[in-house]
Amino acid sequence: MPLPLSALPATAGDAQPLPSGDFDAVYLRGFRGQTVIGIRDEELHRAQTLAIDLVVARSRLHACRSDRIDDTIDYSELRRWLLQYLNHHGQRLLEAFAARLADQVLERFDADWVQVSVGKPRRYADVEEVGVRIERRRDRSRAHDADILRLIGGGMAPGT
Repeated sequence: MPLPLSALPATAGDAQPLPSGDFDAVYLRGFRGQTVIGIRDEELHRAQTLAIDLVVARSRLHACRSDRIDDTIDYSELRRWLLQYLNHHGQRLLEAFAARLADQVLERFDADWVQVSVGKPRRYADVEEVGVRIERRRDRSRAHDADILRLIGGGMAPGT
């Protein structure tokens, strides 16, 4: 369920609430990267700066108990992946860029919830930044159903 506008912070750098329940998150705040994106001709011929904030959560990160990097969402890897995403995304609208980014983060980092803020700093002289903010939640029940269907389709019954 999207946050109501009244729940959005005054600035993109303010902390965002996690969904209800036991969630642990890692985040990238204030990431700046270059990419080609836009709908106007002048935007499609040169890279421009995007400001990106990501909050990526799982239900109870095991790293909180194990103290092992393999049991968390590695923000170094998240940053490296984001740099690659900027080079190959193929979207023109910030909305599509942010939605695809969120979906891929859920998959690639096995996350349960993600919030993505993407802005164009100084797009207009009288506005600090324009942008979009979205959040997505993984539907674990669907993933489980898909696993069961794959097993059945392969001739195996669940639990065998």
